[in-house]
Amino acid sequence: MKRIKFLGSSCALAFFMIFQISGCSLFAPKVALQKVIVDVEPRANNDTPLPLDFVAVAEEFLHAPYLWGGKTSLGLDCSGLVQVALQAAGHACPRDSDMQEMALGKLSSLGDLRRGDLVFWKGHVAMARDGKTLLHANAYAMAVAIENATEAIARIKAAGSEVTSVKRI
Repeated sequence: MKRIKFLGSSCALAFFMIFQISGCSLFAPKVALQKVIVDVEPRANNDTPLPLDFVAVAEEFLHAPYLWGGKTSLGLDCSGLVQVALQAAGHACPRDSDMQEMALGKLSSLGDLRRGDLVFWKGHVAMARDGKTLLHANAYAMAVAIENATEAIARIKAAGSEVTSVKRI
């Protein structure tokens, strides 16, 4: 059983079930059901809960398979990963990356990349884990993966796509 802190709800304690791929064969994928206890942690100076780190939510999907249109740990795409993570943190979030780019955050830059920044390309989105790494569901790795930001941006550029914006949530 994993324990994670949930910082974005007024409930004292919530239970969530997260499916996590524990192994896979061609004909019979093994799926483990994992119980996650989620605590609500109020701020030290008042009762208003802190916002949940949506990147930490997304990191729980690390190595989940890439599936275009997917939104679960059995398979998800880049915008599905962002939507699930932001919604778990209490933020409204559209489904597709082009709508996410239009609706979310304030403009920032690659030179000032921070945890939680969203990096957009035409048809793709990744989130910054820090100033040097990105987390995204992608067809290159065919999974949710962590990549060096500079290398991922260069690889995607070589495939014909430039970064269109960086947004800070």
